[in-house]
Formats: sequence, C-alpha cells, structure tokens
Amino acid sequence: MGDRFQLDGLIYRKTGPMTALSETGSQRMMPRWMELTPLDAKAMPEARKRKATLDAAQVMQAFEAYHSVCTRLVDTCSLHILEQARQDFIHKLHPQTDSVGSESPLAE
Repeated sequence: MGDRFQLDGLIYRKTGPMTALSETGSQRMMPRWMELTPLDAKAMPEARKRKATLDAAQVMQAFEAYHSVCTRLVDTCSLHILEQARQDFIHKLHPQTDSVGSESPLAE
C-alpha cells in the first residue's frame, strides 16, 4: 500500500489490494491485469516481475513419489484408473512424449 504509479496520465497512490486514489482525490478500482507505470524508486518486487520456474526432473520425481504412495493405497481394481491419471498428468506436462515407461519424460 502507498505505492505511487501512473495510469492514463494521472498519478495514483495504492490504497488497497485493488484500489487507488488519484492526486485529484478520486478513487478507482485497479484490476490486477492493468499495466501500471511505477513512480517510486522501489518498483515492483523482483519476484513479481519474473514467473516462477520449476525443474522438470524435480517435478517428475516428486510426482512419481506421490504416485508410488497412491498405488499402495488404492485397491487393485482401481489401479488402472490411477495409472491412466498418471499418464494424463505426464502427457499434459509434456504432450510430445510417449508416457508409457516409468522414466521421466520431462527430464531432458
């Protein structure tokens, strides 16, 4: 709160998560998708500027560990459903890979 920015030629000060007050005293809703021009020295935090990235091998390793626990908890009649869900998960992460094997298709 309190950060200053410019929008449509006016200067605003953030007053809430989605609200701001202009220098003229009018309050305005500021949807998160709006492109704002920060005016203060401390512009947007670095964490907000870049998207978080995940290591594909770590994601698959964690998923396979989770899947391993699930296979021990699910009755044998439902294992094929769980395996299909695993295949769908892998395919959505990396569509051009055949996900039949147990190797991580994302690790490249």
